Amino acid sequence: MYALSDADFSKMKFPIHKTKPTDDILKKVPAMNVVSQFGNYRSPEINKVIRYCCFMYDSGTPFTSMFPDVLQRKQEVATYSGFESIDNQIVKDIFSFTDTAFLEMVHGFLVYQNNRVWSMIVSSEQTFFEYQQKLLRPVTDADGDKNLLQATQIKSKLMQDCDDINQRLENYYRKFYGDDEVLADKSEGFRRYTPEDIANLR
Repeated sequence: MYALSDADFSKMKFPIHKTKPTDDILKKVPAMNVVSQFGNYRSPEINKVIRYCCFMYDSGTPFTSMFPDVLQRKQEVATYSGFESIDNQIVKDIFSFTDTAFLEMVHGFLVYQNNRVWSMIVSSEQTFFEYQQKLLRPVTDADGDKNLLQATQIKSKLMQDCDDINQRLENYYRKFYGDDEVLADKSEGFRRYTPEDIANLR
C-alpha cells in the first residue's frame, strides 16, 4: 500500500482520509450530512461506500493523478476505502452504477461540489468504461450474417465514440487542472482500458 499524507488530501471537501472503514462516517465527520444522499444510503457497507464515493469523485482527490486509468482507479480506491475484495457484489454494483442509490449519492456529491467540468469528467469516464465493456463482448455468427453485420457496425460506431470521448476527456482535464502543470501532465496518461483491465472485473 502506498503512503499518503494529510497534504495529499488537502484539496478534498471533507477530511475523509482521517476516518476508518469501521467508523460511523457521518458521526465522525458531521459536516458531510450537508449531502443528504450520504445519510439516505442503506447498506451494511455504508461507511466503506461513502469513503469510496469521496476518494473517487471528490474533485480534489489525489487518486485522479495517481491512477489516470479510471478502471484501475476504481479498483485502487475500493481497496483504499476498506473493501477486502473487488469481486463482491456491492463493489461490482458501485463500479457499474447498477446500485441506483449509489448513483444518487455520487450525483448529490457532484452537485454539492458545483464543478461542471469535474462532473463532465466523471460522466465521460463512466461512459467510456461502459462502452469498453460492450466492445469486449464477442461478435459471433450464430444469429446469421445480417445480425453479424449489424453487431460489427455497432462496434465500429462504439470505437469511434470512444475516440471522441477520449479527446473530450483530455480537454476537460486541461480545463480542470488549469495552471497546475504537474497534474495536467499526469492526466495525459489517461488511456483506453485494455481487455485485461476489463477482465479483472468479471
